[in-house]
Amino acid sequence: MIVTGASRAAPHQLARQLLKPHDAGKRVEVLELPYLFNLLDILIDFQSLSVLTQGTKGLYHAQICPAPVNPMTTAQWLRAADILAEELGLQEHLRLVVLHDDGERPYLHVVWQRTDKRTDSDKWIMSDDSFNYRKHECASRRMEQEFGHPPVQKKRAKADPAPPPSEAPPSVSDPSAPKFNRDEGRQARRTRVRITAMKNQVAALKAAAESPQAFKAALEDAGYMLARGDSGYILIDQHGSVYSLAGQLKMKLARVNEFMTPIGLEDLPTVDDAKNRQYQKRKEEECAGVNRRALCEP
Repeated sequence: MIVTGASRAAPHQLARQLLKPHDAGKRVEVLELPYLFNLLDILIDFQSLSVLTQGTKGLYHAQICPAPVNPMTTAQWLRAADILAEELGLQEHLRLVVLHDDGERPYLHVVWQRTDKRTDSDKWIMSDDSFNYRKHECASRRMEQEFGHPPVQKKRAKADPAPPPSEAPPSVSDPSAPKFNRDEGRQARRTRVRITAMKNQVAALKAAAESPQAFKAALEDAGYMLARGDSGYILIDQHGSVYSLAGQLKMKLARVNEFMTPIGLEDLPTVDDAKNRQYQKRKEEECAGVNRRALCEP
């Protein structure tokens, strides 16, 4: 069972993703809504409550993807959403649940309203989304145990099949294998990024994405931005730090470039442009937080 997710805003973009997936032949079924509004209006309502807090990302969007050999009933899908909510501390929050099924590998979208009122006061707060990768892993193990699914040992996307024995992954000592280089390590320490957690998050987002376009959208939802480098795809984090996408995915550069071909390098911003955009986005979020605090003050 693969579970991924992140806090986000942009309810209009998310509604399009949920109701109009890239694959035209994919079945979309809305399994649960918190009240009788259309899906977009509900997402806008969820997001609008963020104005009562210091945060800007009022939605938590998660995906639950079992192995194709493990069919799920509607009751099991909803129970999986319950389990994830318990691990994330969102069991008392409003949510909506949408199932996507292309006939081969169905997966579930769950979106929660992050904003909630404290039980001991009238103050509104955002749910804590720290260490969410660890929470996803705990939820995944619980689902596998409860539904009798074998544990997922290797998170690998459908578009990235396992290589044949003659093309086994490079060993640790193989100089051609992308690594987290010294410069990347320094900037990770400078920005207090947990290296392993970041790599795991990026790999999990790729594993759950049904296409390169969906992977790009998932990265952006998680706060990253893709840029074009001299030899391939570059990842810019929220702090403007620069990483090799191949290094984050622990894959050979040629293989990553092949997978990402539908996302043309020429259509991506340069590294400097992407860093500037991340800086501007960060400043806008900080200003929005200040404005929200002023708005909420009596």
